[in-house]
Amino acid sequence: MHKLTLVVVHLKALDGKGWKTALLLSIFVPISLLATFRLTGIIKEPTMISKTITLDVVEWEFTRPLNDQFISINESVNAVYDSDDIKVNYRVFIAEYVPGSWEWTPPGPYLDMAIEINSSVTNAVGFIETVHATFKNFQPSSVIFLRTFLNSVNLSLIDIMDGNLGEDGRIFLAGVNHPSESYFSAALFHWFLLTQNTQESQMEVMFEIIYYDGAVYSKMIQPFRLTIMGRAN
Repeated sequence: MHKLTLVVVHLKALDGKGWKTALLLSIFVPISLLATFRLTGIIKEPTMISKTITLDVVEWEFTRPLNDQFISINESVNAVYDSDDIKVNYRVFIAEYVPGSWEWTPPGPYLDMAIEINSSVTNAVGFIETVHATFKNFQPSSVIFLRTFLNSVNLSLIDIMDGNLGEDGRIFLAGVNHPSESYFSAALFHWFLLTQNTQESQMEVMFEIIYYDGAVYSKMIQPFRLTIMGRAN
């Protein structure tokens, strides 16, 4: 608000020629910045998708411990897609099950987890446009991301949102300078179950990549479904 007021007062004090010059600069500078942001991948133009590839769901199950004790899981759930256009490695890592603790809001129990996606296009003029990870259908639990554990190569973070009641969790990234290779990992985040030990909890992790194969833009979707089975009494 203060910047706008200062600019208006300054323009009023200019003569006719100076006012026109300042006005042209006020238009040219934002346009130049906007063009720069688009070229570097900070702002993306709308992309026309010609093909969508939806891959098979990768399933993982775990049964909650009887006495709600700490469990070291250390299981990696992987998927690989390899074609003439693109190669992608997906990974969901489940590190451990941690009993409830009132040190956290919300309280536990929770799972320590990680995700990783590594992609490269094989066409010489192809590139990675965007990489998205969406966390869905996990209610009434929640997903809390630790921002300091996010790592990326040739990608710029556009949006991140924790998953809470009524809201999907999401991490959206855009390719920087049309990269032929990209990498992203969330090396640690928490999935709070917020359910009784006898109840089942489920979450879907959807990885989505939009890439240019040298001729058209394609979208690839790789779903994972994680199920925490309730312990029978």
